[in-house]
Amino acid sequence: MFIGKSIGSLSATQFARNDRGDILINPQNGLPVLPSETTWGYVGDRIPDFTLGIVNKFRYKDFTLNFLWDTRFGGDVYNLLGYRMYVYGLSEHTLNREEPRVVKGVLKDGLENTDFPTPNTIAVTPYYTSAYFYNNITGEKFIEKDIWTIRLRDITLSYNLPKKVIRRLGTRSSMSLFCTLTDVVLLTNYSGLDPESNANTPGLGGIGGFGIDYGNMTRPLGMNFGLRLKL
Repeated sequence: MFIGKSIGSLSATQFARNDRGDILINPQNGLPVLPSETTWGYVGDRIPDFTLGIVNKFRYKDFTLNFLWDTRFGGDVYNLLGYRMYVYGLSEHTLNREEPRVVKGVLKDGLENTDFPTPNTIAVTPYYTSAYFYNNITGEKFIEKDIWTIRLRDITLSYNLPKKVIRRLGTRSSMSLFCTLTDVVLLTNYSGLDPESNANTPGLGGIGGFGIDYGNMTRPLGMNFGLRLKL
């Protein structure tokens, strides 16, 4: 929790920086100076700006088609799975590991807080310096901002049997067959599997692990068939 922030606040370790906000670089290896694991900072808010459910119903003779759309706009998601895959060298973002690169920042050489800090010019090749994948990364780099989703939560097609078919059941009776598909379509700007992630449960306090994507699977397509009978 952060004073003045919502209950959905996200925190993560952040790069060590100088007074101007430049990332501090270790002059021995050209990699960022690792911050203390006990130092966490505010990096985002999981609470969406607003959510909206839209229900549509269409009828034609004895057929009925129902749609339920869920929309979400705003709020952040912590792609912790992407973070772990990057650290372990399994992410597609690590495929260029043989290319030398210079981490943008200033050297921690005693001049970092002066008017003329020393820019980092030390080239690092991750293929030969595996520490690049965990020294050059912090949780804040995997906070995805302003997530939006448009999800077709479910769609149901039902058919009402004619009265003459069920007349023996009574004059007020009705019977229908239906097929329901759940989680059919997901449109989102989130790069992970599913922004509707919850790494834990609300039993942990607050809103639990909502908005923390780690080890979760996307919602599978579901299909249900059934019969409704009213007597």
